Amino acid sequence: MTFLGVILAGGKSSRMGEENKAEILLGSLRLIDHVYKNFIKQLDDVIINAPTNLNLGLPNVKDFFEGGLGPLSGIHAGLAWAKEHKPSVKGIITVPVDCPFFPNDLVAKLSGNNQILLAKDTSGLHPVFGYWPLNVLEDLEAFIKTENRKSVQSFAGKRGFLEVNFGKNGSFFNINSKADLKTAKDMLG
Repeated sequence: MTFLGVILAGGKSSRMGEENKAEILLGSLRLIDHVYKNFIKQLDDVIINAPTNLNLGLPNVKDFFEGGLGPLSGIHAGLAWAKEHKPSVKGIITVPVDCPFFPNDLVAKLSGNNQILLAKDTSGLHPVFGYWPLNVLEDLEAFIKTENRKSVQSFAGKRGFLEVNFGKNGSFFNINSKADLKTAKDMLG
């Protein structure tokens, strides 16, 4: 069974002063580079969902839906791209560009079949870290077109999902502010 990795890098980054989070330096590398290095160790095929090309030599897939719908639109774009270009994959595994230290066993634990799987640790659910089978594409598209609340968790809740427990808090530290960036630099050592 094969899976496609999708790095979600399409956010507006309003808490970081509208900077492109993917391009922010953490040590000597951009956030996108850290996430890609961690992700490619876990699976063979990765694409990026971003409004601009991030120069990694990977397919760069833009959102199909306008209006800044956030990660839900990126998940849709990844699924649609996979269906067209990689129809042999069973689904996609998503990670956000602002979480460079995600677990080394993320893909192994989120490798599913026909059910949405979402990551969880002791701090709660992390729905952008998920497995999305190709069979949810039509439902997701209908949801985006008809629902007012367009969040990842609301779609997953409506469609049904399973939680995958990764244990202790901190597994999914994300960088949302300058203070978080400083913490990440400390974590990087």
